[in-house]
Amino acid sequence: MGTREVAALRRAVEKLGGQAALARACGVKQGHVWHWLNKSGRVPGNHVLAIEAATDGAVTRYDLRPDIFCEPVTTAPEKDPVRKDLPTLASKAATSKDMLNGHILAQIIAVEARQHRALREAVLGHSGARDYLANLDAEIATLRSKLHI
Repeated sequence: MGTREVAALRRAVEKLGGQAALARACGVKQGHVWHWLNKSGRVPGNHVLAIEAATDGAVTRYDLRPDIFCEPVTTAPEKDPVRKDLPTLASKAATSKDMLNGHILAQIIAVEARQHRALREAVLGHSGARDYLANLDAEIATLRSKLHI
């Protein structure tokens, strides 16, 4: 992660009042946030949307993981030499469909992360883990059925 991404993560920590608060927003322990800041230097992709929501958009997914989330296009099509030749209506339709799919895929990633933890708990023999895992499987199947491919 570059200095821009680390700075964005630090802004999120400051905005929320500390690493523990950011960890609660992401559903992880404070040690995970410390590790992102000091060791891995990268926020896992399945947590960036939670951080964006917790900071009310002050720290965006584009700031935290530009390698996953491309910056939204802010240039008007008539001023952008690449986009001026694209049909505007088709461009908007493709963009909205892609955005919807992107949001659904982000939800799937988040549920799959919870699924991984539940699977680990089931292997370790924690009570209730198998029922929770079955519920997560159903949630993932529902989300995948909503994808517009």
